[in-house]
Amino acid sequence: MSASSSPNVVDLLTLGAAVIGPIATAWVTIWSNGRSERERIDLHLDWNWVQEGADDHFPVLHVHNKSGSTILVSEIRFLRGFFWRKPVFGTAIDFEEPDEMPLPAPVESGKIRRFRLDKRDALKHYRMLNIRAKIAGLTRRHFLWIELRTSGQSVKRIGV
Repeated sequence: MSASSSPNVVDLLTLGAAVIGPIATAWVTIWSNGRSERERIDLHLDWNWVQEGADDHFPVLHVHNKSGSTILVSEIRFLRGFFWRKPVFGTAIDFEEPDEMPLPAPVESGKIRRFRLDKRDALKHYRMLNIRAKIAGLTRRHFLWIELRTSGQSVKRIGV
């Protein structure tokens, strides 16, 4: 076999670039389009203080929709655990009658919506924490979480 018929390094690199280039371009295009259509949500947990008597403060979850379209919040609940978070029964939303339940709730693009959380459940779950969970809190590893789910199947968690 002569030296002119065997492929050299330059020919192999040219062939590799011709094959890999379009594949990489297609992957980057699909990835960037998927990220732009994704629901982007920020959560913030806060206590509101009002002068109404016995129930003068309560936890509030602020949901900030940073995506380009309206999202629909379908569920807000408590989770417990360090590594494997297990859902706690029920919802984290405060309501008195079942027909007063504010879910599913729309959050418009660029807006912030506030959800009043159940103070009794929050305090009950906090009191159930054992000493190991409280020590782990000093290392900024949370044991109690709040999870928000949207109708687009996005999930966002925040440590309590």
